[in-house]
Amino acid sequence: FELFASRFYSDPSIYPACQSLSQHHIGIVLTRRNTFNGKLYKEDPVIFVWELANEPQIVLGDNGRKIVRTWIEESARIWMQITWWRQEPKGKWEGLEMHKCSDIGTK
Repeated sequence: FELFASRFYSDPSIYPACQSLSQHHIGIVLTRRNTFNGKLYKEDPVIFVWELANEPQIVLGDNGRKIVRTWIEESARIWMQITWWRQEPKGKWEGLEMHKCSDIGTK
């Protein structure tokens, strides 16, 4: 399964389409209106943090971390263009803190 899922981040024949669909989905979620308070999700202080990916595992050796980091950087830039929220999403994979986004799109 992990080898198949790794294609999302690394297969050049599908990566552009996957990234485009992912960015489109980000836009849909962030511009959704909260049915309880009427605020757009991107402006809603009730939402504490956004997580770009939950355990983005990729089985391509040491290069896998670089590939996932690149995907996270690209996605975080899109995310931060749409929303004001700058909470730092962190994630761990195999015990390594591999994607801190505080330095992405803010300098």
